[in-house]
Parts: sequence; C-alpha cells; structure tokens
Amino acid sequence: MMKKVSIIYWSSGGNVEVLANNIAEGAKESGGEVKIKYVKDAEVEDVLKADAVAFGSPSMDNNKVEQDEMAPFLKKV
Repeated sequence: MMKKVSIIYWSSGGNVEVLANNIAEGAKESGGEVKIKYVKDAEVEDVLKADAVAFGSPSMDNNKVEQDEMAPFLKKV
C-alpha cells in the first residue's frame, strides 16, 4: 500500500524549499504518494489525509517558525 506524504513548507531564501524538494524526492523513491505545497496553498485536509507529514520553516527570532503564514497554519492543524 502506497503511503501518502504531505510536505508543507515556508521558504524565504529558498533553502527550506530545497530541503522540501529533497524530502519529496526521497519519499517518491520509497514508493510514497507525495503532495508538496507552499504553506499558503496548503489546507488542513492535506495533513489529515496523509500518513506522514513534514513541515518546513526557517527558524526566526530565537527558533520560532515563520509567524505570518506557517504559525497560523500549524495552529489550525
């Protein structure tokens, strides 16, 4: 059975996007059905319908996740 993997990220300089894409590639190579979304395009259902979820955000202000988009999304989840 193919596992459903959701990767939801926020990236400013592109580094987190590179990491998200590498995680997606590895999950696909392992047979996963992967959805990768920038956080503003993600929905709570993307998390609830997945067997595994990876969230990505650069740390800001003493290791807080990005506050305008990622933090509110994580609170909804």
